[in-house]
Amino acid sequence: MQKTLPPFKLKDLLVKQAEKSGFPIMDAGRGNPNYLSLSLRKIYQIFESFAYDTQSDGDKDLVFLSLKRDGLKEKFLSYTEKYSSPYARHAFNMIKRAEIEIGENADDILYEVCLNLIASQYPYPPRISPLTERIVKAYLNKTLFQGKFDLSKFSVFGTEGASAAIVYLFKLLKESYLLGNNDKLAILTPVYAPYLEMPALKEYNMPWESILLNKESHFQITDEHLKKLEDKKIKVVFSINPGNPTSVAFSQESLGRLEKFVKEKRPDLIFITDTPYSNMVRGFETIGSRLPKNTIEVYSYSKYQGLAGWRLGVVLIHEDNVMEELTDKLPTHQREAIKMRYTKTEDGKRCPKVIDRLLADSRDTVLTHTAGLSGPQRAMLVIASLYDLYDAKGRYQSTLIDELKRRWDSFYSGLGLDAPVDPNLSHYYAFIDILEIAERVAGKEVKERLEKESYIQAFLVKLAEEKGVICLPSNGFGGTDWEVRISLSNIGLEELKGVGEKIVSVIKGC
Repeated sequence: MQKTLPPFKLKDLLVKQAEKSGFPIMDAGRGNPNYLSLSLRKIYQIFESFAYDTQSDGDKDLVFLSLKRDGLKEKFLSYTEKYSSPYARHAFNMIKRAEIEIGENADDILYEVCLNLIASQYPYPPRISPLTERIVKAYLNKTLFQGKFDLSKFSVFGTEGASAAIVYLFKLLKESYLLGNNDKLAILTPVYAPYLEMPALKEYNMPWESILLNKESHFQITDEHLKKLEDKKIKVVFSINPGNPTSVAFSQESLGRLEKFVKEKRPDLIFITDTPYSNMVRGFETIGSRLPKNTIEVYSYSKYQGLAGWRLGVVLIHEDNVMEELTDKLPTHQREAIKMRYTKTEDGKRCPKVIDRLLADSRDTVLTHTAGLSGPQRAMLVIASLYDLYDAKGRYQSTLIDELKRRWDSFYSGLGLDAPVDPNLSHYYAFIDILEIAERVAGKEVKERLEKESYIQAFLVKLAEEKGVICLPSNGFGGTDWEVRISLSNIGLEELKGVGEKIVSVIKGC
């Protein structure tokens, strides 16, 4: 077996091996959530049913779109009052709260949600509607900025999950000459494996450098890491915060250190930060809260409310971002090439704004009018955002955070070890060093024999074959050789204790 199979190709092999084990498969390799917000789904059903009800015409099947904006709030009130369900009352109260706290007109919200749910017309505008954008920004302000930021000068682009957003952004960097042939992308590692494979694709062909965050510094940013960013060839820095696979969010100290460095030494740096686990860390603060004009925020709704199958993501960019300034400084022939790509004209005016170029790149420019999310996806963006905003006391968030913490403790109890404590942990993944655990649970001799006679992929195959447990190695994430990622999101409490016990059993059998 190859020692360096990409993690998700290795996972396919491990699944086949686990099927032979005779044990129930415990797949701790994929970050799928096995939980969901049931209330959110029930509320979505209420809105969806109401949207279709507005179009009913007796027993006819073929009907003509007849949605009227005026009076929808009163119709929705009457509709929800017919139900004894608390979900119906919750749905109406969400709309009322949006009127009071965000200043949106209830008829306008309902009209847009219903139109998107009916989905008989192409969604417009392609990037996002102004109303949906305001609601999403209110949610992102709460989630990423602790409600302390003014997002009025930010623009939002709805994407088919975070992975689609990253693909579009990589294309933007190349097509807009923001990352030239002699420039480099820095990736804070360990990181989600496909993001390490993307730069080498012929579409991008990006030279890149790993900046390894390690457990000695608690996966935080140190002066040593920042020293590497002094390299002027590095133009863009990519990170996942909180981390995947580390589960660690950047601390206030790390963010302060980064902010000071950028303002004093590298004000031209572009940061792309992916934040799908932000809701799992109380008091989370994103890089963009310190460096709003340097940061492209990517957020996915998949992990928090169990919406992975919906493919819901957004990109948030400041209108006066550093990329606009860098574009203005490009040579004339490159600026003209940008205008030709995105506007098909050479009119001497400024290049299109970055957010508009990103939208165009998502559909290779010529199909920009078909870009963006589907109608039902847009409706869920609004409903999911309002649902969380309405949960002012954070009951759902607290319940989820507590559940992940219990899973974390259960897994470590299976290892026979005290669970690490860190306020910056999301507890979505456990990230463990097999050699370190081997020494602690089986002794130095076992640790040294394992290190000398085996390697991590072989250990993981043995774990799958003998115990039916699937985990992924850190070296495929740009980490060190004997670290392993265990997803706590898709395995139950007791089962996770069993995962820990089986890892220890295989170690002792080596």
